Amino acid sequence: MKTSELIKILEKLDPETEVVLQGDAEGNSYMSLYSYWFGGFNEEDGEAGYLKLTDKLKKEGYTKEDIIDGKPALFLWG
Repeated sequence: MKTSELIKILEKLDPETEVVLQGDAEGNSYMSLYSYWFGGFNEEDGEAGYLKLTDKLKKEGYTKEDIIDGKPALFLWG
C-alpha cells in the first residue's frame, strides 16, 4: 500500500480513531500503534534499513554498511 492510499482511508475517519495493528492474517493478536520510522525496504530479501547516511545517523554510530538498497517506506511499530 502506498501512503497516498493510506491517506485517503485516514481522511474518512474521526481523528480520534485508535490505530490498531493486527499481528497476522488470522487475527491472533492486536496492538495499538506505538510509533513509526521512515527508512527503506528491499522486498527481494525482506531487508529494512536506512536509505541515506545522515549526519544524525553518523552521530548515532551508523556507517555506510548500515545503508540498504531499497525503496522508501514507512514502518509502523506496535
